[in-house]
Amino acid sequence: MASMGTFRDMTTVRKLRRLSYWAPLRFTVQAAAAAILTFAIVQIFGMDEVQWAVVSALFAVQWSLDSSIGIAVGRILGATVGSFLGMACVLLIGTEGTETIISLSIAVALMSFIAGLWPGLYYGLFAAAAMILDPGGADVAETAVERAIAISLGTAVGALSATLLLPVPAHRNAEEHLGRAVRRCGDLLVENVNALVGESHDLGHIHQDIRGKLYRAQTMVAESKYARRIDRRINRPSPEPLLRSVQRLWHSFSLIDRVEEKQLPEKTPSRLTSDLKETAEAGRQYLHHLGHAIEDNTPAQSPQDVLHRFDSTIKALEAACMGTDGGSYTPGEAERFNTLAIVLVEVRRHIEDMLKSLGADPKRGEEDQESAQGKEGEEGKEEQARPAE
Repeated sequence: MASMGTFRDMTTVRKLRRLSYWAPLRFTVQAAAAAILTFAIVQIFGMDEVQWAVVSALFAVQWSLDSSIGIAVGRILGATVGSFLGMACVLLIGTEGTETIISLSIAVALMSFIAGLWPGLYYGLFAAAAMILDPGGADVAETAVERAIAISLGTAVGALSATLLLPVPAHRNAEEHLGRAVRRCGDLLVENVNALVGESHDLGHIHQDIRGKLYRAQTMVAESKYARRIDRRINRPSPEPLLRSVQRLWHSFSLIDRVEEKQLPEKTPSRLTSDLKETAEAGRQYLHHLGHAIEDNTPAQSPQDVLHRFDSTIKALEAACMGTDGGSYTPGEAERFNTLAIVLVEVRRHIEDMLKSLGADPKRGEEDQESAQGKEGEEGKEEQARPAE
């Protein structure tokens, strides 16, 4: 296995790829292109509803490609239904005095009911209300048609910009957030151990950061309806199992919060304390590497060296808990060792689960190592059996 230092390496290709996923850059490019192209089309064809077309194009650019496409379809249908519903109320009821209130109430009520049945059509509420409050010139029907066309045009151009310019499907967006959450879990592992050995740390901001990233990842997973059809990496496993694994990894640290005394006993052997901190740091570095691999959609290295270190530390903690390490601890002190051992067992298991969610074999490195050792042994035997010249 490569050294831990290689986990932090970042190539130029990786930097450029991450830059293309950077939300501020994507929004800038997509929104600017959508607004400029929409305005140009409206000017070329001499359309009157310029503001509706441009604003609709901007609203069609969303966090992910899936969101942009899903919103575009619903917005075009909703705008069409809302515009003609508002037109019907203007023609049948009118917009003079109290007629405006009645028209507005009926149109909004009907469109709200429709949006309640099909939430994707909620944009029709704005179109219906705007049609009543600003019916345009004398030809209300013409205004309704032009407005529906302008909204549809702008929405389509916005969705097209999101599709062609730096597109990021929802499942890739989810993997970005999950990768960052995994890295922060590595930081949380080290900070928890530091707190247990007497170095006071505020873990609240790390928990809050992880919670936010998991929430955004969960939102992106829910929006990934079209990702498999559009993304060229169609063989990439779904991020939903990975999301569950990362959530369980984060929740495993809550076991430490249940311990009444947050620090290990003062009489804990320095050897165990040092080994615990080194194991936590090794776990942090591997979780950082794994987080980058998830973000960049690249293969993760084998965790076997880290997992073996975990196993060794878990055995030492269990020995301290059972009193077989030569120490003498109270039941409360033994509980702290046992809780920490359980946390390390859970972290170890969730590392393997995350690799399986990515389609990787967490035991691959161990098997490769045993195979290499077997080949070396066979070569050694052949060398010994070869007669001397």
